[in-house]
Amino acid sequence: MPVRIAMIETTALRELDQRFMASNHGGEIAVRETAEGELVPIRALYRIRFRLETDALSIHHVGVGDVRISAKPESFLQPAWRRVIGVLCREMSCSVGTPANLCSKLGCSSLS
Repeated sequence: MPVRIAMIETTALRELDQRFMASNHGGEIAVRETAEGELVPIRALYRIRFRLETDALSIHHVGVGDVRISAKPESFLQPAWRRVIGVLCREMSCSVGTPANLCSKLGCSSLS
């Protein structure tokens, strides 16, 4: 079933609240159990939430499975380069005498 990424946590989970996912409960995530019974992931674990792309399905239970994500490969420098170009284009669009097509030559799609 097709899904989209709805949210990616920016910090690692401190506690695994889905016990069925823990290795000591038959799951695949290695955890250590604290004296208080909390399940702490051994490795950094970031929660990703998905949203179904279709409303045709109505799921009212937890499902376990695999997710395959398809994306174009991208260098880690490309997002930084786009930010630099965006700043240059915004700054240059405020300057008097900037050639109108210069930003488009640099790779900006808009001057905003």
